[in-house]
Amino acid sequence: MHVLTKLVAGAILRGTLGGDTMQLQQLEYFVKVAELGSLNKAAEVFYVTQPALSKAIQNLEQEIGAEVLRRTNKGVSMTEDGKKLYEYAKVILSHVDLIRDIKAKDALQTLAVASYPLISMSRIIADFYNRQSDRNVTIRLKEDRLMQVIDHVYEGRDEIGFLLINNSQLREVKNTLKFKGLSLEILGHDTWYANVGEHSPLYDKELVTMEELIQYPIVRLHDDHYSNLTNYLRIDGILLRDSRKHIYVSDNAGLVNVMRHTDAYRFGPGLSNRDFADLGIRSIPIRNCDVDVVVGWIKKKSAALSFIGEEFVHLLEEWTEKELERK
Repeated sequence: MHVLTKLVAGAILRGTLGGDTMQLQQLEYFVKVAELGSLNKAAEVFYVTQPALSKAIQNLEQEIGAEVLRRTNKGVSMTEDGKKLYEYAKVILSHVDLIRDIKAKDALQTLAVASYPLISMSRIIADFYNRQSDRNVTIRLKEDRLMQVIDHVYEGRDEIGFLLINNSQLREVKNTLKFKGLSLEILGHDTWYANVGEHSPLYDKELVTMEELIQYPIVRLHDDHYSNLTNYLRIDGILLRDSRKHIYVSDNAGLVNVMRHTDAYRFGPGLSNRDFADLGIRSIPIRNCDVDVVVGWIKKKSAALSFIGEEFVHLLEEWTEKELERK
């Protein structure tokens, strides 16, 4: 174990709220200063004076016996020991958050999830609630387009974001997540099916072609930047933007109702085949469809999942594995 690790661990184990022994707040101050590169900006975040924060950092350095920040006229930067301490401090503080979550297990908890519109998500939420019915749990689900789901997690309005990302979007989405400090955990890979209702002449087919599909209107959610990229996907030699008729709706209820009462179709993931079947909508394989759909969830890199968030992710993993096997 690195000597700095021993010093940090030992100080915290000995820790009290008084004297010159290391406090968790000192680590929180140090991490924020390191991330912002400024004592003044970090002091503003914690609503403390800059001298008070500087003193806390100095006490931290004295406790571990190493200089962790280098002060210059241009701001502050981490020393080599500071870089090591930063990594250890992030782990320690994330574990502290988890301990606090366990302590609050019986208190009122809120699960906030943003999700790409998926017909199956309401069932997942229902399953999760049934598993938590003996707890004081509030569940908040927001379904939105890909860009908005990313923004919701980035802005802290939702803890977890559930995404479906096709191969035309993947590179740009990954760049956006990196820029915003979000991590992507991939649950699996899916592909597209043609979803049609009983009013579609294609309803009884076992395989459809793009030539057949583009004769009918496509029902879809309103476009955003990432869905516009999808227009340039090519299936069996035909660009998606070559579809001649479009019906735009705002949510899953609109998608379902249009398909149930018209000859319109949509492209949907295999994950939802079972739920669409319960609504009388068929999911038909498309000839030579090589669209790859990444199924995954996102969160802030700098934040540990809450206790209830961890349990929801476990359910997502179980559900995704089961539905992908079922296709």
